[in-house]
Amino acid sequence: MNKHLLSAVFTVAAFSFCLCPAQSQEQAADYPIQQVKLNRVELTDSFWLPKIRTIQEKTLRYAFEKCTAEGRLENFVTAGNVIRGGTGKTRGAMPFDDTDVYKTIEGAACSLINAPNPALDNYLDSIIKIIAYGQENQRLQYV
Repeated sequence: MNKHLLSAVFTVAAFSFCLCPAQSQEQAADYPIQQVKLNRVELTDSFWLPKIRTIQEKTLRYAFEKCTAEGRLENFVTAGNVIRGGTGKTRGAMPFDDTDVYKTIEGAACSLINAPNPALDNYLDSIIKIIAYGQENQRLQYV
């Protein structure tokens, strides 16, 4: 995985981790500081706001472009074709390349909470359809 893609995936994963925390009711009752729901947060500062806007406007697009260019989305289509009786080999050196797609989707979904973007929302829907087409296939050979 090249340095820029790794950086983009890490940034998106960190973004989604920071913005989508999970905390059980038991933890919440025992801890004096409570999380704030993301949809109730409005950033107006000069430090975090520009970084989050960069993630939303540039990093997510770059991460999705790399997933496409490196065949990660194409691999789901290949998997779907194999399920339906076709044959095919996937692209990429790692059999777990699909995790980059999932983490990028997670970061994008979290970004939509405070920054609705119909184009991004529609794009995510199209990627989810591609994933659904290719899921649950174990018979692929990686080249």
